[in-house]
Amino acid sequence: MLKQLSPVLLSAAVALAVAVCLRPSVAEEYPPTQPTPVMHPQSWPGYVNPQYPVTQPLPPVAGLERCEGTLILARVDSEAILASDILASVDELLARSEKKLEPEELEAQRKQLLDQLAQGLDELAARRHDGRPPTESELQRRALIRQFLSQQVDAKLICHDARQTIPEENFPMIEKSLGKLFDEMALDKLMDRYQAETRADLDRVLRAAGTSLAQEKQRFMERALAQQWAREQVKTDDEITYDQMRQYYYEHPTEFDISAGATWEQLSVRFSTHPSKDEAYAAIAWMGNQVRGGVALAEVAKAHSEGPTAAEGGVRDWPTKDLVSDQIQAAVTGLPEGQMGQITEDWRGYHIVRVIERHEARHMAFNEAETQEQIREKIRQNRLKEQWQVYVKRLAERTPVWTIFDDLPETRQARDRYDPRR
Repeated sequence: MLKQLSPVLLSAAVALAVAVCLRPSVAEEYPPTQPTPVMHPQSWPGYVNPQYPVTQPLPPVAGLERCEGTLILARVDSEAILASDILASVDELLARSEKKLEPEELEAQRKQLLDQLAQGLDELAARRHDGRPPTESELQRRALIRQFLSQQVDAKLICHDARQTIPEENFPMIEKSLGKLFDEMALDKLMDRYQAETRADLDRVLRAAGTSLAQEKQRFMERALAQQWAREQVKTDDEITYDQMRQYYYEHPTEFDISAGATWEQLSVRFSTHPSKDEAYAAIAWMGNQVRGGVALAEVAKAHSEGPTAAEGGVRDWPTKDLVSDQIQAAVTGLPEGQMGQITEDWRGYHIVRVIERHEARHMAFNEAETQEQIREKIRQNRLKEQWQVYVKRLAERTPVWTIFDDLPETRQARDRYDPRR
């Protein structure tokens, strides 16, 4: 279930997954039903001739193969968003969590998220002609898909706005610059992710996954263009006054409560990187002996530890945004400051921790410089969010947008009930 997904992944909110649908050459045999044809061009999927409304799904065609990724999830003006377009967001989401999750847990969360999204897409495709009310679990999966799809729609709207505003003669230079940015920032990561040695190898692997190198490059360029253009359109330079900060502080008191916690150093050895648990134990014991022999724990961590913060000397904080196992939390909680603990085992591997400092629970005072800096940033982010919502809403009002959710029976019923034109 979605509730079992890592908070790190749920907070980010970007992804769709594998959907079972027809290949592009025959996808139009199963168009999504569009109940309000007057709002969209006849060329759109789902257009229904008012004289000949479609009330039942089209019969299956013998001999057609189903494939992944070609289900049309949305259209922004004349551009389609496919399931394969959304799928790329899964890896983007995981890439932002690589330093916060262990590799095994990252892969487990990836599989669970993809399974949930794939099931949700199958349900959506079936529900367009089904009058059965959705179950609670279906509603959860649908909400997840809707959230990720809305981000893709917003990006398409912004790119559409940029193309309509920027002079056409400037686009070759912009595309050249974005293409170079893709080669510098994304290409190596893609080759590492799919273990490809050449561009041709990478393209082959991507095509097997329902996409291609050209599509990945196009997605990157659109995303980069949307981000840059949005920053130009959504700005806030308004002064944040003392009274506004004070008002925010007293209206959001719990945001400035700090839980009790600790800062500690950690050495780790993963089971997955050693042939046996005995060898993993020998490795962590050797590191512990190095520290007891006088070598700084931070130096041992940088050179040999396999934990998420090894490059920073193994220093961690709790409460933390990183996922910390119950066994490590218990070890940190039970140690006095400055004392190195015994070898601790959890599902990832073996660990040794040493508490550097403990932090008592407290409430941040308004007159602290850190508090006021946090308040300024929170107010600034809230203002940016409000302006972003106004900007995207304005774009959506002047650009035709259709999503697969428009075809759900309950959506059609609600529209029929409240549409003043009916």
